[in-house]
Amino acid sequence: MAGGNDEVPAWSTPHSHLYPGARLSTGTEDIATGDLLVLFRDGVVVPGTLDESGVGDEYVLTVDEYVTRAGTSIPGRSWIVAVPAPLAGVVDVRRRADPTHP
Repeated sequence: MAGGNDEVPAWSTPHSHLYPGARLSTGTEDIATGDLLVLFRDGVVVPGTLDESGVGDEYVLTVDEYVTRAGTSIPGRSWIVAVPAPLAGVVDVRRRADPTHP
């Protein structure tokens, strides 16, 4: 990450999994690509990455495979996310990303 800051951002969601329409709190108004952690409602913390999508204000959020606290296996997935205007500090999951996205 730029500026020598080695701290990995942590985004949180009040859900146990992501889906179109889910919202994540970024904890900051500045969105930076790179590694991050996703903190789910059930206490599970999952590594992920955020990349530019190349389309408008959208990003690609890739979340690794994980198991919810209830024991449900969630496969790794990539999602198209964006900051909903005029809000800052949150991103909305818009849809699943193309599975062939690099």
